[in-house]
Amino acid sequence: MPKGVEPLIAWTILLGILVVGGLVIRRVRQWRKQTTPPPTTPAEQLAIFQQLHEQGELSMAEWQQIQALLEAKQLPTAQPIAPEEASQVPPPPIQEPRQET
Repeated sequence: MPKGVEPLIAWTILLGILVVGGLVIRRVRQWRKQTTPPPTTPAEQLAIFQQLHEQGELSMAEWQQIQALLEAKQLPTAQPIAPEEASQVPPPPIQEPRQET
């Protein structure tokens, strides 16, 4: 082989590998976007399971267990107090130390 052809072949192979790798990554990202279901809320899940129960695909015990779990997820959690609201809350009263006699 003439001098300088070997590096050209190596760079061509490297470039080909990078192009193929980029195409594979692009294809995987497209595939993931298509197959990822939208997230559902506990209320939506509850409605789906209720339909399954009404169709007879879930027993009463299964339905009640799922219902209890999903309703527990729906309960509101304690929200942190915003700084504006915290400044409106009066501080607790200061108690003076007792003097023993």
